[in-house]
Amino acid sequence: MRAWEGPSWKKFFQFFGILHNNSSLLKNLLHVEASIKQLARRGDIDDVKHVFLTFETEYGQRNVVEASIISDMPKFMGKYLSIQIPVEPNAVRWNSLSEKLTVKLLKLFGSYTCLLVIVILNIFVIVWIYQDEYDWFSEEMSPFLVTFFISLFNVCIPAISIILSSYESHPNETSFERSLYTKMICSRWINTVFVYLLVIPFTKRLTGKKSLVRVVYFLFISEIIIAPLLIIFDPIYFYNQYIAGPRALNQSQMDSNFKGVKFSLADRYTTLTKVLLLCFFYATIYPGTYLLCCISLIIKYKVDKYMLFRRWNQDHANGIDVANISRYFFIFAVLMHVVMSFYWWSGFPYDNVCEIDEKYYSCNQDILYPKQPYVLPEGYTGWSWMKRDQETIVKMNHYTSAVVLGIFAALIVAKLIKWFISGFSSKLQRPQKRVQNIDFSQLFKSGSIRHRVSLYIPQVNASGSAFPLLACNISNVERDYIAWDDPDDTTDYEKHNLLSDLRKLGVDVDGERPKVSIVKQWTRP
Repeated sequence: MRAWEGPSWKKFFQFFGILHNNSSLLKNLLHVEASIKQLARRGDIDDVKHVFLTFETEYGQRNVVEASIISDMPKFMGKYLSIQIPVEPNAVRWNSLSEKLTVKLLKLFGSYTCLLVIVILNIFVIVWIYQDEYDWFSEEMSPFLVTFFISLFNVCIPAISIILSSYESHPNETSFERSLYTKMICSRWINTVFVYLLVIPFTKRLTGKKSLVRVVYFLFISEIIIAPLLIIFDPIYFYNQYIAGPRALNQSQMDSNFKGVKFSLADRYTTLTKVLLLCFFYATIYPGTYLLCCISLIIKYKVDKYMLFRRWNQDHANGIDVANISRYFFIFAVLMHVVMSFYWWSGFPYDNVCEIDEKYYSCNQDILYPKQPYVLPEGYTGWSWMKRDQETIVKMNHYTSAVVLGIFAALIVAKLIKWFISGFSSKLQRPQKRVQNIDFSQLFKSGSIRHRVSLYIPQVNASGSAFPLLACNISNVERDYIAWDDPDDTTDYEKHNLLSDLRKLGVDVDGERPKVSIVKQWTRP
C-alpha cells in the first residue's frame, strides 16, 4: 500500500524545508544516510588538511613563533607547512575548512550574482513607485511609499545576505562577517543613497512634491521611526517565542527557540555607515540632515542597547576585522561629503534657466556636462550661469576635493603595497606583548572567564538543537575544555556527538584510519 503523502502542493514547500510530513522526513533521512555511507568510502576523507594547536604556556607558543621566523618553514611529507595564528575556537567554521579554491569562487560568484539581481529588482520597484506613470499613488504619498519600501528592504537585507553567505565556504566567522558586510553595505548604499541621484530629474533636486530634498527628508524620518519599529517588532523573534517555542516536540527544540535572535556586527556597522553617508552626501543642499542624522543615531543606539540586553543572542567571536573595514567606509563617507559639496554648489539653482540681459534662456547647469550652457544667443558661448560668489565657492570646493582625493588615493595605494609585500612572507610576526606567565589551564580557575577559552574541538551548529553537535572523539579531552555545558549530560556528551550516529550506520570511526577529526590533550606530569 502506498503511504499517504498529503496534497501535491506541499512538495513545493518541502523543497524549502517546511511543511514536511512523515513520508518526506523518512525520505530525507534515507537520502542523508546513503550520502554518509558514500562519503565514508572515499579514500581522501582521512587526509589531514588543518592542525590546530593550543599551548599550555606562552613560552611554548613564542618558541614556535621564533623558530618559524629565524628558520625556514618546516616540511611535512614533502610539503611546506603554512603556520598562522588562528581565530578563536568558537569562531571556526569546521565544515568549510577543506573546500577547494574553485568551489569557493563558484559559490562566491553565485551568491553575489543573486544579490545583484535582488538589488536591481529593488531599484526597479523604487523607480516604478517614484515615477508612478499610472497614477496609482498620489504625488504626496509617492516619496513616503518609496522610503517605506527602502526601509523594509534595508531591514530584510541582513536575512537575505545571511542566506546567500550560508552557501559560501568560509573558514571562520570573521570571513563570514566580511562577506556579510560587503553584501550589506553595497546593497544598502545603492538602495538608500545613490539611486536617487540617477532617478530624480535635475530640475527636481530642490523644489516640488517629489523633489530630492523631500525624499531625503522622508528617508531620515523612516530611519528614525520605521526602521527601529521593524527591528523591535521582529516577526522571527515573536514567532520563536510565542508560536514555535511552546509547540516544540521536545525540550531541545524548545530551548533553541528561546536562545534569542542572533545579531550581526556587519548589520549594525552598515546601518551606521548608511546613515552617515546619507547625511554627508546630501548635507550641502539640505543642511537639516545633520540634525536628522544625530537624532537617528541616538535612537539607533538606544534600540541596539535594548536589543543587545533583552533580545539578541550571544554572537561568535568575530574579531575586529569588521570594525577595521568600517573605518575605511567612514573615511569614504567624509570623502563623498567633500566631493559632493563641489557638485551641489555648482548646480544652483537647479532650474536650467539662465538670465542674460534681462532675458531667460534654456541652459544646462549640470557641471558633469562639458558644454555649459548649450542654448544661448550668439556671442555668449563661453558664458557661465554662476554668479561670481558661486564661482568662488565652487573653485574652493574643487581644489579641496582634489587634495582630499589625492591624499585618499595615496593612502589606499600605500596600504595595497604594504599588503602586497606582506603577502610574500608567510612567517609569523613576533608578539609585541610581554609574557604574562598565565598558563592555559589556569584560566579555568576563574569562574567568571571560564567560557571565554576552550580547545579547538570540531563541532557544527544544527537547527532545532540548543547545543552544537560534536564531530570528533572527545574521550581524550577533559569536559571542562568544551566551550559549552549541557546540565542534563555532563559525562560523555554522547547525545551531542555525531560519532554515535556514525557507529549505528556501520562507519568505522574508531579504527586505525578514523573518518573524523582527532582531538587529543597532553598534560604535564
